[in-house]
Amino acid sequence: MDTPGIDSLNSIPYAQAEHAAKGADKIIYLFHQRGIDDLCRVFLYKLASLWKKRNLSDISFWLNCNLGLSDGTSLEATRSALREIFLSPVRVNTINTNNQQNIETLRLFLEVELAGEDLRRTYRALGDMDVKIPEALEKTAEIKNDTVFLSEFWEVLKTSRKILGVEQLIHSIPTVKNELAYCLKKINKANIAADARGAGGKPYHMKNTGIRENRQALLNLIHLLLDEKHIKNLVDPTRLKELYRQVAEERFTVVATGGFSTGKSTFFNALLKEEILPTADGPTTTSITRLTHATRKKAVIYTPPQVTLQIYSRVGNKACLNKEELAALERWLASADPGVTAFEVCDNNRFTRAGKPEITGHIRRVRELFAAGAFAMVPGAKTLPSTYRLIPEKFLKSKKVIQKVRVTLEDPGIQEYDLEKMDGVESFRKATGPDSNFKIDMVEIQFPAGILELATLVDTPGIDWIKKSHYEKARRFIMESDAILIFFNARHILNEMDMENFEQFLQSGMARGFKEHERLYFVVNFADTLTPLQRETVYNFIRKALTTTSSPDGTWKITAPKIFLISATKGLSGEEAGMSALLKSLEEGIIRYRGKDFYQSKIDELYAALNGATRKINNKLLSGELSFETIKELRETHKNLRASKRRLKDIRNAIYLSGRF
Repeated sequence: MDTPGIDSLNSIPYAQAEHAAKGADKIIYLFHQRGIDDLCRVFLYKLASLWKKRNLSDISFWLNCNLGLSDGTSLEATRSALREIFLSPVRVNTINTNNQQNIETLRLFLEVELAGEDLRRTYRALGDMDVKIPEALEKTAEIKNDTVFLSEFWEVLKTSRKILGVEQLIHSIPTVKNELAYCLKKINKANIAADARGAGGKPYHMKNTGIRENRQALLNLIHLLLDEKHIKNLVDPTRLKELYRQVAEERFTVVATGGFSTGKSTFFNALLKEEILPTADGPTTTSITRLTHATRKKAVIYTPPQVTLQIYSRVGNKACLNKEELAALERWLASADPGVTAFEVCDNNRFTRAGKPEITGHIRRVRELFAAGAFAMVPGAKTLPSTYRLIPEKFLKSKKVIQKVRVTLEDPGIQEYDLEKMDGVESFRKATGPDSNFKIDMVEIQFPAGILELATLVDTPGIDWIKKSHYEKARRFIMESDAILIFFNARHILNEMDMENFEQFLQSGMARGFKEHERLYFVVNFADTLTPLQRETVYNFIRKALTTTSSPDGTWKITAPKIFLISATKGLSGEEAGMSALLKSLEEGIIRYRGKDFYQSKIDELYAALNGATRKINNKLLSGELSFETIKELRETHKNLRASKRRLKDIRNAIYLSGRF
């Protein structure tokens, strides 16, 4: 059936196309070479609504390249839009209706689709006959007359051969489809210009292989069961709604850690396709930043009532000056409006109130002690020393040096910023600028990105390899995460100092918690700045360092590290292929680590509910006290339950396969 174009100015052709779609078994949707447009979107949303209880594989989409070679951009844009409309992967291929070979391939595509459907329908009918064969054989064996016995046995044999023949044909469908997929791949390649960038022209297969697709398939199935009025009396709707909520609200956690300026924030911006997180060549992320899903863009800053700044950290039996904390404290002391209401100093684990002049004197004395020797401060000089040394902790205690300064903040609580508006973005960036270092407990960014429907992303402050000031701040998130991305700067990792720091990190308290090393992903950022030889050198160095280093207690060792060389900067423009490989590996790893167990438990729960409903129907049918209409309804419901269980098995298998290499 050929329908009128939906872009007609007359509303009648549009209605005719919609009516035809309702009654169709298969739909071929043909796009112009320019791809999807607004009129198509309106119609496709209606089609998605009409088709939500039917098999999406019965619709195929084709981009008609009859005006010449496509540059591939419209194919990718159409493919992406269709995913959003149908909430699932769809098949999109190219075709040139002026090319007879293309038309022949389309005819073969239809024949394979229809033949497969016909064979499955026939097999279901023969399945009922297959159940009766053992009983027929028993009855045939009791026949004494040879002629009658052979006649009856021959009928049973013919039926068995039919069933086996259909089984063999069904088993051949995947092979035929693989051959057809190869033909479609050749057509796609022929219809797209050789110099097209970012398209590839690959057919989008219907197999659910990712977390998003499998999750959505499970949610769609539960939603379908909730809409079935006959199933409501057999399965508790409250149970189904709770199951739907658990699946819809489940989020995995991915944490990024690493040194300053390793591109963690740029990486997350590339995932969101927008520069939300601040980036620079120096430290920019000074607090834990959580990225969660929402329908609108919003930022929330959590400010604690008090902040305690550690003046120095312990490194073995010596002390190391915390320069960032001192710098922040000095800014607050010098500012006319620092947002601070009180200062307290700690000596021998006891806090006492102190004024600005007193704290200024303490800071100057601390700097003088740590800068002793060649870098000692000149009395009365305004210039601060640039280099400090480690000094024995006992020496500091003998000098009664303050250990901590506790600061009471003026406006603790929650501040929200509307990131949909430019002034909201500017206010947020100002609130998270250098002046707010150590004042913020956590930042949460709510963003309408697809990846955030599956996982909460956590950006942590850069780990200073020498000091441990940021370790405890990020430790809890790292230990409770489902995947940990450890970032390195490709431009620095080969420096001698960075090599030493990297090896120290593997022996650090942070790394000691990485016993479940299947959660670890080592990301070398800014790889686009390296030559091919340098990339190989970096990869080999990190791999060797990881595989030859074990935990201090010898309880674990990384045998096969997952190392990825990427460019997050290029990822913002969609030009980085390495990020796709990382995300694919990340998805597989999350499924193996926790996702598979979670989804399998929910599938088992749903399967048990459907089995219970099936038993209820069987008991009612066996009672023999039902009207013909009731029996008809129960059998139809039984059929729907069987189809739902088959779909549930497919989802279970897809989840199992998606967690394997």
